[in-house]
Amino acid sequence: MSQAPQDARMLWVGALALLMVGVFLGVRTERAMTAVLGGQAQAQVKPDETAAQWAALAKQVRDQNALLAQPPGRRDPFREAPAEVRESGARETGPRPPARPATPAIAAVLFDNVNPSVKLRTSSATSDWLHVGDKFAGWTVVSISGSAVEISQGGERVVLQRR
Repeated sequence: MSQAPQDARMLWVGALALLMVGVFLGVRTERAMTAVLGGQAQAQVKPDETAAQWAALAKQVRDQNALLAQPPGRRDPFREAPAEVRESGARETGPRPPARPATPAIAAVLFDNVNPSVKLRTSSATSDWLHVGDKFAGWTVVSISGSAVEISQGGERVVLQRR
């Protein structure tokens, strides 16, 4: 019989401790919010300021979409212009010839006498497993050996050595 009142007392003590922890965390959260917001319960925003912010955001989106719609091949704006362009003040005009794709590098080779395969990579992509005759980034796999891979593009042949 003495065990039941003691269990009930422990239950009440546990509930009281839990309530105290909840109150403590609530007060702590309220103080943190007051400190962050500077005593303001809610930020006051004027309707005309909100409309102006939305208009500015819409203009930025339109400008960004216009930049994305431009054809590729323009000079990188984050690099300095070549000296002859800087000195003459001339601007690049007219279409450029298409750029030759970069020569891929070997990412991995699985070589056996039955079905050799290779993974090639460029600066922007990595191929799936390729076999002789497969194409990647404009290059065709001509042969695969344990130490090298031969690829070709438009009559040009390149031998990539394993590192």
